[in-house]
Amino acid sequence: IGAVMPEQIPEVIRARAFQVIDANGNERAAMNPTGISYADENGTVRAGMETDRIGYWGETGPSAPRSTSSASPTPARTTT
Repeated sequence: IGAVMPEQIPEVIRARAFQVIDANGNERAAMNPTGISYADENGTVRAGMETDRIGYWGETGPSAPRSTSSASPTPARTTT
């Protein structure tokens, strides 16, 4: 999309995926058709949300899933 002037803010932005990149070029957040994920400064996914589950992955592994299904939590992943 690039930079836009405040007077030119679009009403709708359409994309297949959205990524937030930090100052070092690391992907820190991603939103795509499978869900939303958040990563730490090393690129390790720490939290994610999909249509049927929310998961958190700490330093020692995943927390107990908060899920409406019996599937184990999996983060939303993107391909670059």
